[in-house]
Amino acid sequence: MSPANLIATARLLQASAARETDTEQAQTHLKRAVSTAYYAMFHAVCANAAELLTGADTDPATAASWLQAYRGPEHTHVRNQCRNTGIMAPFAAEIKEFARAFVEVQSQRNRADYNPRWNFSPSDVDRIINRAELAINLLASTPAAIQRAFAIAVLLRNRAD
Repeated sequence: MSPANLIATARLLQASAARETDTEQAQTHLKRAVSTAYYAMFHAVCANAAELLTGADTDPATAASWLQAYRGPEHTHVRNQCRNTGIMAPFAAEIKEFARAFVEVQSQRNRADYNPRWNFSPSDVDRIINRAELAINLLASTPAAIQRAFAIAVLLRNRAD
């Protein structure tokens, strides 16, 4: 799943909510849009790890390691690493912004998926989708060496000295 396709799907869900006459159904579309925007960011993290640690997934010799790297990131660990100011301190502003957005959008996704009483406005959802898309573009725009360092930071556990 490409992050760009997931962002496009989030926008389709948001648009379908605007056409919906049933308020509860509209909220379902808006909540799915928020969740999909988060998953676009998460899949950007996964693809970043796989591509920069193992290379393209077209080589049969590296296909298994590519999938392992893609499946390596864990939601909570990525969030915790993104929240850790010590870990994020040496990174460029673009990576720090991606990290802040990841934490925020994941929090909104948790509301969307796990709080049945939480309602989103169309403007809230638009802001969340835009934030996710901008963050994904920031991650993609950084040099490969920085992206690789970020992949390692969010993929691997820190060990005490």
